[in-house]
Amino acid sequence: MGGPEESRRLFEALIAWAAASPKGVRGGGIVFPDLTLHHRPDPTGPEAQVRFIATQVDGAPMIRVEYVPNREAPPTLTDGAVVLTTSGSAPAESPVDGSATCDACGALGTVGWIRGGAAEGVEPTVNRYCERCWAPEAAWHQAKYEDDWRRSSDAWLRSEGRDPRPASGGFSMSAATWHQPLTMVREIERLLHPAVPPTAAALAGLATQIEALASDLVGPMPAEVEAFVHRYRSGAG
Repeated sequence: MGGPEESRRLFEALIAWAAASPKGVRGGGIVFPDLTLHHRPDPTGPEAQVRFIATQVDGAPMIRVEYVPNREAPPTLTDGAVVLTTSGSAPAESPVDGSATCDACGALGTVGWIRGGAAEGVEPTVNRYCERCWAPEAAWHQAKYEDDWRRSSDAWLRSEGRDPRPASGGFSMSAATWHQPLTMVREIERLLHPAVPPTAAALAGLATQIEALASDLVGPMPAEVEAFVHRYRSGAG
């Protein structure tokens, strides 16, 4: 997907569409259908549109996203589109390799690769997986990367800037499967039906429960959790 700024703008556009009245949805296409969400922020002005277009690149199913806020302003997403194939900076090779062996089960033929970050001057690792192994292996690598990054970030925050700021590690992945489009669609559906925010009392109760659990959990409290507890335990947040 695009970077954090592009993702933020896209989600803001989706939330604006969900809150707009009136708004509409258009569909089109036969082989590769598209879905367009549209509304008019100004009743006398042009439409704002978010389009989801099913397509294929090198034989792999993908969803292209186009966001056009209005006719006067250029699209705010990179090149006007986001292709949901990778996370981070990725090498150019196709995720499909019929001659490669799955690093998890040994089956011949892979549908995705995961490129792991490495220390400076050391060649990063690339793991390839078959269709059956892709989902659990991708989830494991993603969870490990996020946990490693969380731990190094927490250590840096607690050092109050005395330690060097941690590098992200260069983690990336690409797969010719429907897992990432499915994740995106679920996230969009969640955004289109926002939940009722919890009350201050409910947030205070949750913060108190987390604080009470701290002695039973292994390791220091993550910085994000600590900030949440500090913010809401009094009920004033």
